[in-house]
Amino acid sequence: MLIGILLTAVVAWSVGLAHFTPGHLNLHDLGSTAFRLDIPAALSLKGGIGLSVLEIVFVFLFVDMFDNVGTLVAVTRRAGLVARMGPSRV
Repeated sequence: MLIGILLTAVVAWSVGLAHFTPGHLNLHDLGSTAFRLDIPAALSLKGGIGLSVLEIVFVFLFVDMFDNVGTLVAVTRRAGLVARMGPSRV
């Protein structure tokens, strides 16, 4: 994946689609936006955006959970840590 990103960047720079212009970076510039997130306003349902934020958190929670469960199942099977269960005797 990293090779694909680097290759695409090199091709874009070589044909003139991407431009890199280094600028002056000042730590004071970061202070105008850092730690300025208004979390209660982001979660407010008055403007309708709060529901969107909660939906995004909900979706990422479940995507991450299923990704981790799938990885756990695959790794335990590959390592031979899952015991085979025989027919159920009830």
